[in-house]
This record gives sequence, structure tokens and C-alpha cells, in this order.
Amino acid sequence: GISNIPANSYNIIASYVGFVSQTKFNLVIRSEGNADVNFQLNEDVNELDDVTVTPNPFQKEEVTPLSIQKFSQEEIASYPGGNNDIAKVVQSLPGVSGSVGGFRNDVIIRGGAPNENIYFLDGVPIPNINHFSTQGSAGGPVGLLNVSFFEGVTLTASSFGAEYDNVLSGILQFNQRNGNSQEFTGNLRVGSSEAALTVEGPLFKGEEDRAKTTYIASVRRSYLQLLFQAIGLPFLPDYWDYQYKVNHEIDRYNRIYLTGVGSIDDLAINE
Repeated sequence: GISNIPANSYNIIASYVGFVSQTKFNLVIRSEGNADVNFQLNEDVNELDDVTVTPNPFQKEEVTPLSIQKFSQEEIASYPGGNNDIAKVVQSLPGVSGSVGGFRNDVIIRGGAPNENIYFLDGVPIPNINHFSTQGSAGGPVGLLNVSFFEGVTLTASSFGAEYDNVLSGILQFNQRNGNSQEFTGNLRVGSSEAALTVEGPLFKGEEDRAKTTYIASVRRSYLQLLFQAIGLPFLPDYWDYQYKVNHEIDRYNRIYLTGVGSIDDLAINE
């Protein structure tokens, strides 16, 4: 109870979290005797308006930003001296170097060995990204992957996530884009040593504006061996490679895809 209250007339308010406050007016407190005041509070039930929770538009990742370098397909294709080869682009980054002489695509990160790196294509580990690679190294004179497939490339040079085990130097992740969902397109690229054909488009489009199933595929063939044979060099490098991706959107949040990459290398002696 409450004691030592001077005799007078009071207004008393009782309140508690989650209940409706109640007030009793003009309660007379006398100098003698006890005054019992009882309150019965009703539960406070309020109907709130709809609440919309908006997520943060910026993706948060538990990584160290200073150890990560990201490239778009446009940056790789227009990189000075890159020659549409991702390994040559990566070699120009701080803390990364190539092999002595510059004739190979070895990626050496912070003094490590070329075979200490791990490569992922759409989340799947691949052992090699170059033609004519030697044992214990993923480097070679010519890149294996088609740059026009890339949606983005990420290099992680340190502070690797726990999901990447057995990494000593660096991680290169290649994210492939999906094929054109509205129309068939293609391009033919002819260089000094090779020719490459890339096609993409929808599958089973029907009457919809965009197909749920798309494809993108490419094949590349070298003719450098013909040039070497003509000028009398003792070795004749010959290589093929192919790459493809078929993607199907099950719904807005789920998809399934089939991807593949391969190559054929042949190094002959000019007799």
C-alpha cells in the first residue's frame, strides 16, 4: 500500500503495458482509516495497419573487400593487352604476376605457385583454364574459356570463405550468363591464330515473349599450326575447344542448368 498521504481529494490513474489505463476521480483520503481503491484493467487490443518490410538493396557478404577483385564481361573484353583472355587480365592486378617471359598464362598470387589456385565455373571446380598446360600448373599459352560467356569474374586473393577448403593462393570464380531468351543471335570472331563461333537463343519459346529455356554454345579452332609450318618452326600447336550452357527457369526463384567445357590439344613436330 501507499502510506503517509495527506488528507485531500485525489485523481488516481492505474496503467500497465498492454492494458487500457483507468482513472478514478475525486477519491477522498481522510486522516484516519484506510482507503481501499481497486482497479480492473482491460486488455488493450489494437488492430494495426499492414506493415511492409523492405530488405536492404545492398547485398552483404562476409568477406574482406580488399582481397576481392571483380570484372564484368565488358571490362575483360576491352582490357588493354587482355586479348580476350581472363588470365592475362588477372596477371595485371596488384599482387598477381605471370610466368617469367610472359609466354604462359600462369597466375601467381603473392608469390605462390600456379597450382595453388582453385577455379570455379558456375560454382563447379575445374582443374584447368588454359590450353597446353603442364603437369602441376593450370597455366598455358592460350586461354581455354570463352570470354563472351562470362557475366562476371571474381578473384579472391586472401581471406577465403570456409566453404573453400584446400586453397593456398587464390580463387577465380567464373559466372556464366544465360543465352538470349527472345531471339537467335550469333557472332564469328576471326583472329590471327584462331576462329571462334558463338550462338545463343531460346529453346521451346512458343507464343511467349521470352523463353524459359535458353542456350549458349561456342566452338573455337586454331590455325596457328599452319602459320608455324609455313615459316618452318619445329613445333605445330593445334587446339580445339567448346563451351555450352543450357538454362531452364522453373519459376521466379528456381532454375536448373546444364553446362560443359572441353578441349583437344595436339602438339606435333614439324618434319
